[in-house]
Amino acid sequence: MHCISIANPYGVSKAAISKHLNALHRAKLIEKTRDGRVTHCSTDPRALDPVLELLEELGQFWSGQLGSLEQYFAQNPLKETRNEHSKKSVSKSRNKKNNSR
Repeated sequence: MHCISIANPYGVSKAAISKHLNALHRAKLIEKTRDGRVTHCSTDPRALDPVLELLEELGQFWSGQLGSLEQYFAQNPLKETRNEHSKKSVSKSRNKKNNSR
């Protein structure tokens, strides 16, 4: 694809597109070739393979972590939280004030 033609449908300046394409090229996500004054861009989906591998590893890791957390909560039911305890204390103190009037 002609690199400048990317800018037209999005209403983005050619300079902005050029900066983005250069960043993608440095990251080896696109390949740029010149034909005279025209620069063509192409992609190679295999460039994202390391990202996909990392995401898969992270997914397996977090799946295991969440499984362990689920098992922990199954074995250790939640106790009353500090907030719930505070609300009960406030409610009791209000009742005492109201009853003393």
